[in-house]
Amino acid sequence: MKTQKIIAGTVLLIFSPKKFSEYATKSGIEQEFKNNEQLRIAHPDGKAPPEVEAEWSKHNLNRALAIRRAFFSSLIITFSSIIIGIVAGLELKSLLGNPTTLTTNVIQVFGVGILLSATLSVLGSKIESMKGETLPEHIDRALFRWQYIIGSSLFFLALSWSS
Repeated sequence: MKTQKIIAGTVLLIFSPKKFSEYATKSGIEQEFKNNEQLRIAHPDGKAPPEVEAEWSKHNLNRALAIRRAFFSSLIITFSSIIIGIVAGLELKSLLGNPTTLTTNVIQVFGVGILLSATLSVLGSKIESMKGETLPEHIDRALFRWQYIIGSSLFFLALSWSS
């Protein structure tokens, strides 16, 4: 897939999910006609039946909304983690003064270690159900988010405390 299509699709997904759905549907159907000989034979005019196009559009809109929700959620989590770490570091600095280099290094190593653990421990597709709403899936995502928040906060705490 060309970079231009991906960039255009990303911008549409973030700012206009409905337009993204139309764009992705058109792109997907074009790709399907290119790859699927049976489809080309069944529809020599190169057009998918309206009900197929409507179904693709509905699925693409649902996907766009899910991706968009996850994107903005991750931005909020990331910036919150940074703010928590910086505020905690500045508070520790005002209460305890500057940390030793060893203390800063240990906090950073723990923070990065937790981030790496979060990344490596996500099971995702290994436990995925049809709807993605089972208790194990929710717990998997929650553990990832909490590890990410704690690891990022520790890293930024170390940076702000030592500055």
